[in-house]
Amino acid sequence: MNETNEWSRLSRRRQQKKKRKGRITFILIFLFAIIAIVGTYYASKINHTINLITQGVGNRTEQEANEIIKNAKPINVLLLGIDNGAYGRTEEDGRSDTMLLLTINPTQKKSQLLSIPRDTYTEIVGAKIYDKLNHAYAYGKATMVINSVEKLFDTAIDFYVQINMEGLIEFVDAVGGIEVTSPLTFTYENRTFIEGKTELIDGESALRFARMRYDDPDGDYGRQKRQRIVIEKLVEKLMSFSSITNFEQLMNAVSKNVKTDVPIGQVMALKNTYSPALTSENLSQAFMDERQLLLKNNEGQEVYYSYATDEVLLKTSNSIRKLLEKSAVKTYPLLQQREDLYYLTIP
Repeated sequence: MNETNEWSRLSRRRQQKKKRKGRITFILIFLFAIIAIVGTYYASKINHTINLITQGVGNRTEQEANEIIKNAKPINVLLLGIDNGAYGRTEEDGRSDTMLLLTINPTQKKSQLLSIPRDTYTEIVGAKIYDKLNHAYAYGKATMVINSVEKLFDTAIDFYVQINMEGLIEFVDAVGGIEVTSPLTFTYENRTFIEGKTELIDGESALRFARMRYDDPDGDYGRQKRQRIVIEKLVEKLMSFSSITNFEQLMNAVSKNVKTDVPIGQVMALKNTYSPALTSENLSQAFMDERQLLLKNNEGQEVYYSYATDEVLLKTSNSIRKLLEKSAVKTYPLLQQREDLYYLTIP
């Protein structure tokens, strides 16, 4: 299926209402569940696992991070699903194919989960170029993604959580498989899923279920939905301690596939303070209304991107700022900086 047809389907999809209630904020709750398990079982392995998954990016000191949580300040958490090993990629040139910005206001007990399109055309801060946002990880890992998202939305990222999507195989197998109900019928890498059919799947099938993109009529949005289904079901298993029999395998999966700068000593305080804002009634899910962008690269080849107008960026930035209890902004001149635009195809 070619990219033009995919964009056509996405354009129709984006004309629909883009905001609806979410059910669970997957990567952050996933982290909470893992830490709770680690704290309850295998206490002797806590320090080793913590050392392996904690990776600061230099945007806040540990003291500043502790103060934010202690004082129950509104926060932004960038959730990254890194796809390494897929499509011929190595660990060095992985992409952040799933990017979600979670904004939480614990006092108001409200939160928003913003899905950021992977192909968003924006400045890659630190690389001095404009490119697809998901390429930022290949240029400079989580630090460059964070800096680029901060510039795009004119906001600060307080914490990040990164999961290697390839690690889904190990996570799912460690909990004995998960039950999923497919929202559509499709075949990917010789594995077929039937719309409406609920089945128990292993790690390999879970990765196939979460990864398929081009045959989904909703494109990236559809793929992100299936990724959330997998993680939600995984969280349910993780929270049911009696269902997990191989904790050694689980801890190994965590240590290899999770990175975060959340102060581990504050995780339970973070959970207790911020979780009430993450219930289904208090969590809204938002999407950016983006348009098709076609540019010529240095070799003269036409490449598809997506882009958000200044009006969309302004609206998105202010929705984040409102939850952070910051004043709204009135102008957003990003497009004026995009001097290398070749031409736009407006749906």
